[in-house]
Amino acid sequence: MKDRLKYVIDSRYFDGTCLTSMSDGFHNDYGGETIEELRIRENNPYLKAVTPSDIDKKLRLYNQSLSEPFKEITEEDYYELLDVLPPLRMRQNSFFVGEPYYGNMYSFCFTRQGRYFKGLRSVLTPQSELDNQIDRHMEIINRKAVISKEETSKTISGTRLIPYYFSLDGKQSVFICNLVIQSDSRQARTDMANTLKSLRRNHYQFYKGKGHYETPDELIDHVSGKKLTLVSDGHFFQYPPGRESATFIGHIKETSEEFLFRIYDREYFLYLLKRLRTVKKESAQGQINIKSEHSGECGRMTAVFPHKNNTSMNKSNTLYWKTATDPAERIEVRLVLNSYIDNDNLYVGLESRSKENPECWESYTDITVNLNSLPPFHAYVDSRDCNRHVHDFLTSNRIAEPAGFEYQGFRMFRFNPDRLKELAPEQFKTISAKLPPQDDMIKDIIYQERRFPLRTVQDIHGIYLVSSKELEESLIKGVRNLDAAAYELLDGICLFCSTQELRYLTDAELIETIYAQ
Repeated sequence: MKDRLKYVIDSRYFDGTCLTSMSDGFHNDYGGETIEELRIRENNPYLKAVTPSDIDKKLRLYNQSLSEPFKEITEEDYYELLDVLPPLRMRQNSFFVGEPYYGNMYSFCFTRQGRYFKGLRSVLTPQSELDNQIDRHMEIINRKAVISKEETSKTISGTRLIPYYFSLDGKQSVFICNLVIQSDSRQARTDMANTLKSLRRNHYQFYKGKGHYETPDELIDHVSGKKLTLVSDGHFFQYPPGRESATFIGHIKETSEEFLFRIYDREYFLYLLKRLRTVKKESAQGQINIKSEHSGECGRMTAVFPHKNNTSMNKSNTLYWKTATDPAERIEVRLVLNSYIDNDNLYVGLESRSKENPECWESYTDITVNLNSLPPFHAYVDSRDCNRHVHDFLTSNRIAEPAGFEYQGFRMFRFNPDRLKELAPEQFKTISAKLPPQDDMIKDIIYQERRFPLRTVQDIHGIYLVSSKELEESLIKGVRNLDAAAYELLDGICLFCSTQELRYLTDAELIETIYAQ
């Protein structure tokens, strides 16, 4: 029975607790329900049964998420924490509070340079590591930066843009945001002053661009405490071409409160990835394009939809759409092609003839949704509501075929480039010009005369190897058999994932997964 043991959790997040356990692997120990019955009872389709090894990994990551950046406290608070309980591992300038917060996580307090600080840390952390973290923190809070701006500004449609930058320790300057001067220059300069104030207050690790909460931790504390949900309009993180920063952006589902933080410190970014595992997260659906505008409002979100015009189509290829009404109708439609602005993913939609003027065409429905970056001519298809017949429409017209992968309930399709070119030649020409070179990302690696897929990804911090879970299983067996080659390969590959993830996830998504482990 022990081998069958499973724990039931919400697959969207993990906050250190489980809903229940299943000793036999199928039934709730405290009510006898199956996982399907539990989903109905709890009104939660995200419930999932996981193995003890999965829980061990989640607990390890959860403990890491609790290792928050140190926060400054008062001298009075410091000595109150020292006296409230007999301290643990007390030294001249530091101690652990004598009561755990969670598991082996305790409040760790220290004093340096006449100032006092606190943060959760494992009581098992070696002293040398604690000393390194203290030194790093003191270096961060004492550093100075030089703020600069471009003397030559750009003017677009009567709007003046002045880029601002900062530099630490004489290093290369990084972009903050644009000062946007329109009719009210006073408000624009006030917004920029608030941005710079937030950047300095947070020691140039990040700044608040939008929202009520001063730090990402404040936001996540609020969302976690109220059991709320964070929603992204595609991805929670956006990156500039040089990846010198990451913009954390989205809104709270239940209150519609928007937030935006621009993060510059890599260690804080990695910590934030772990913290986000502890709260409910969703991706907004039904929005076609979202791009971030660098502005005086520091990240105003602007919706940008694919341009749909009446460019010439190949009228010899007439398409008919089956409506979702009962009885169903057949209406004449034509294909619309474009690409999503934020990641150049393929956009496919349909137009139908106007009822008022049959010579004119008007937007009818969107076939694709933009969830994450995909290889050329791959897209997730929306089969909800009026699109319930879309899968049959795509396959019967030789437009696309299923790619064997689903994400958030949307099936991925592989679109036929020749057919797209045939149905919409001018629009096909436009989107093809934006596509990256279609180099083969997947190579083969041979272990014990078997071939396994291997992919190389990289960012500004390094190059990483990613392979399949099948290879991981083979290497673990090799390690048990004392195979030196298995040891070497297992140590050199940073991430093992499914073959579908290996093929379809972007470098950035795989790297985020590597960082978050």
